[in-house]
Amino acid sequence: MPVVCGSLVSERIIIHGSDLVHNEGRKLGNYMSVFLQCKNAADRKALLEKLQFNKKNSFGNNYDDQKLVEFTDAFDVRWILGV
Repeated sequence: MPVVCGSLVSERIIIHGSDLVHNEGRKLGNYMSVFLQCKNAADRKALLEKLQFNKKNSFGNNYDDQKLVEFTDAFDVRWILGV
């Protein structure tokens, strides 16, 4: 059972995370995920370019047409970006 688990909800963004044990660092069971409703595909593309630190999250050529795009950044935060 997590020691800390919570969500932060606003008009455009939802952040959810949990930590199984404090001072454990980035281990299995500790996670953070972010859902962000972008204004349009161009807004989402600009954010993806800013957040894409590692190249293992490469996208195909047609992700602009998708309603949701999910990827994990260099800090193991899972991002779900909607249009």
